[in-house]
This record gives sequence, structure tokens and C-alpha cells, in this order.
Amino acid sequence: SPRIYFVSPEELQFPIDKLKELNSKRVVFTEHDNIEGVISNIDVIFSFGLQRNDFRDVSEYNASIKRFSINNNTLHGVKENLAIFGELPNSLFSRDVDNGLDKSKHSQYYMQSLSSLYTWEALLGLSSGMVQK
Repeated sequence: SPRIYFVSPEELQFPIDKLKELNSKRVVFTEHDNIEGVISNIDVIFSFGLQRNDFRDVSEYNASIKRFSINNNTLHGVKENLAIFGELPNSLFSRDVDNGLDKSKHSQYYMQSLSSLYTWEALLGLSSGMVQK
């Protein structure tokens, strides 16, 4: 069965009530504070981006950017068919996805469209049981 890996800084962990809801729907998931330990198991990365206003101070934000950035070094040992979705890496608002990934075969963010976001939401809703067919 599919597994969801939630990888985030402590300040941005998935809310407890949402985790309980996922558990009640028998969704298989694990939480992690770094991607290195799970990257070889992942089929899809969806990076929501780290925002400065999510952190108490700028030093925590900068430390998280260094710790959670996705770059070509991060992709060592990934599955051949890994797909990376999320914010455009060269966006003014995204410092956690390196511009060097533009040419990676895994990068799919330029192929994204608004409709793909709705597709991901629907798939997550269906797989978690939060949305019924």
C-alpha cells in the first residue's frame, strides 16, 4: 500500500489532528526531520516551499533552508522514476529547490499546471479516504 513521508522542520510538522484523521482512515505515513533517510524510497516529492513567516526568526529559517533544500546531491540514490513537483526553483519565493534541478530528469515542476494541483488533491483525498468516490 502507498506510504506518505512527511518531511519537514519541527515547526512545520503536519498538525496532530490531521495525523489522527489519516490514522483513522488507515493511511500509512511516517514523519521525518530529514529527507536523506527516506529519499531512496520515495516515488514523488512535492515541495511546498519554506516561507520565512513560518519561523520564529530568520536564523531558524536559514538553517531550515540549508537542511531541507533539494538539489542534485540530494538526489543521489533515488528511484529511476522519481518525480519532483512543487514551486518553481527559480521563483523569488522558493529557496529550498535548487535551480540546478531545472535540467534533472526528475523535475516535473515546469510540466505542472493548475489542473495538476487539483489532481494531487483528489488523489490524496481518495487515497486517505477523506474523499469518497
